[in-house]
Amino acid sequence: MLMQHNLWNNVSRTRSTYILSMLYFLSLCADCE
Repeated sequence: MLMQHNLWNNVSRTRSTYILSMLYFLSLCADCE
């Protein structure tokens, strides 16, 4: 149970990091236009 919870925390952390980097990339693209 604890391992599963830990795994879920890792997954959501990775997903939020991915979303943040995508937003950052999109803002860079908007700057270029």
